[in-house]
Amino acid sequence: MKKEAVDALKYKKIFRIVLIVCAVIIAVEACLFVYMKYQQEANSVYYDAFQMVRKDGDDYVAVGSSDFKRSKKYDYTNGVEKGKLVKYDKDKQLLLEVQYDKGLASTFTSVLVVEDGYIVTGSGAYDEYQQENNLRDAFLIKYDKSGNKVWEKFYGVLSNTRFNQAILVEDGIIVIGQSIYENMEIGNHTTGGGVIVKYDFDGNEIWHNNHGGNKSGNFLGIVEVEGDFYVVGKDAKDTGNLIKFNKDGEYVWHKNYSYTDSTGFQDIVYYDDQLYVVGSKKILEDEDSEDRTTDNTDAVIVVYDLKGNVKDEVMFGGSKMERFTGIEELDGNLYLIGITNSPDSPLSVTVNEENEAFTSGFFLSYDKDLKLVDSQVLGGENNDVLTEMTVAGDDLLISGYSNSSDGVLSGLRHNGKDYYARIVLMRDLGSVWSAESIQ
Repeated sequence: MKKEAVDALKYKKIFRIVLIVCAVIIAVEACLFVYMKYQQEANSVYYDAFQMVRKDGDDYVAVGSSDFKRSKKYDYTNGVEKGKLVKYDKDKQLLLEVQYDKGLASTFTSVLVVEDGYIVTGSGAYDEYQQENNLRDAFLIKYDKSGNKVWEKFYGVLSNTRFNQAILVEDGIIVIGQSIYENMEIGNHTTGGGVIVKYDFDGNEIWHNNHGGNKSGNFLGIVEVEGDFYVVGKDAKDTGNLIKFNKDGEYVWHKNYSYTDSTGFQDIVYYDDQLYVVGSKKILEDEDSEDRTTDNTDAVIVVYDLKGNVKDEVMFGGSKMERFTGIEELDGNLYLIGITNSPDSPLSVTVNEENEAFTSGFFLSYDKDLKLVDSQVLGGENNDVLTEMTVAGDDLLISGYSNSSDGVLSGLRHNGKDYYARIVLMRDLGSVWSAESIQ
């Protein structure tokens, strides 16, 4: 055999060996990639949560935060939360998904539906120092109906600023939140605490004001009554408050309420010339004691007249934690959502072998005399949280998140570990309210 032929066979054999080696390497790398994805899936907890949902025609628009592990549009953020805006149609099909495009971490907290788009509040960490110290800058964003950003406005007084909620008024947008010092920071700033800001429809600030401590003040709920604004939240770590501002943002009066949990008052609704305020109240053996540490808090409704006088108070709960997170009035009845982890709750919550309860969401209805009419557990055999509720025609829309693999808030992909954002539609069937999961 000629030398040229021998050399050709030799090179051909080497080429085959190289191909085999390359194929083996590719196969090993593919297996390694699959294994790493499996390990990521097995060892990380997917997090997705909705903070508010609104109806836009026949569609459902919701905001919150996610690590986008299950997203078909965005990459997984390795566990970091980013603000999220989504829209579903009436057949529960996803129409729109938007991830906040700035900063290292962020969340969307509320959404308003306007004629030509959506106005979103939230906050974000934009550098490593902010992210490591849980500090935020607040923002107000307008998106068009296709999810394109129209404008974005930032707000900050002290080093930790967050917007929690917004409402539409005739000539603009009223936004509430907080701006406080970071931990260990000392100062005597007079414009921090809970903050209220008015913007026009182009995002230009018209006025702002504040109330409460610059280390703990926070505004969480707001209602407009005859041009005035009644805001609820907290001042000190366990003092809820109700504050009145006039149409120009000028402070009128405030009323403190002791003793709430660390969140304070969370929501407010106006009905029949009265203000219905909800949150959680500490159950203490001695309210005069300086030590007010307790894990026993009951959900509470406090009724005020428009001068800030307490007219009534109703509590609901067991021996651990209950909190009302939202309240709405519809057809003369009051509807509330909340969370509980009391094993002896008045509700039928799930407990483990040690008689410890998971966090369960619940839905209650009261008549105009604050008599309990109906109660339902919206949860399963793990943790379920309800964040906000709104009226949508004759129905009620509830936002939240869950990692239960059973119950109303569960879905086909729920595995008892990962947290999924949830939208629940509550329909009035005449004698009972029926819960339906949107996604």
